[in-house]
Order: sequence, then C-alpha cells, then structure tokens
Amino acid sequence: MDEKLCKAYLKILAYYRQQDEILEIQAKESLEKLQKEFDKQKEEQRKLEMMREHPEWFETTSPKEYGMKLLKRKGK
Repeated sequence: MDEKLCKAYLKILAYYRQQDEILEIQAKESLEKLQKEFDKQKEEQRKLEMMREHPEWFETTSPKEYGMKLLKRKGK
C-alpha cells in the first residue's frame, strides 16, 4: 500500500510542477504583453505632445487647422 501511495504522490507532485511551469510561462507572456501595451501608450502620448508643441511637423494637420481645432475644443 505504501508503494502505491508513493507513486500516486509522485504523480500528483509532477502534475503540480507541470501546472506551475505553465502558469509561470503564461504570467511572463502576460507581463510582456502588458509592457508592450504600456510602451505603445507611452509612444502615443509622446506623439500627441509633439503634435501640440509642433503641429507644423505633421503633414496631416496644417498649423492653421491645428489652431482652428484648438479653438473648437476651447469652445466646448
């Protein structure tokens, strides 16, 4: 009986170790995704700040259009 109990215990222990490794890998992947998302948001924030400071650098908005948009935002 003791031998069967030991084998069962070792199988359970191996299963939990395997599950722990899987969870650790998933946690690392999740952390990497979160870090990428933070970096992406930080880059977007930096771009927005640059657009506010130097709208003439960006082709999509002329300085005149930028000023008009600012006036619209202030009016709301």
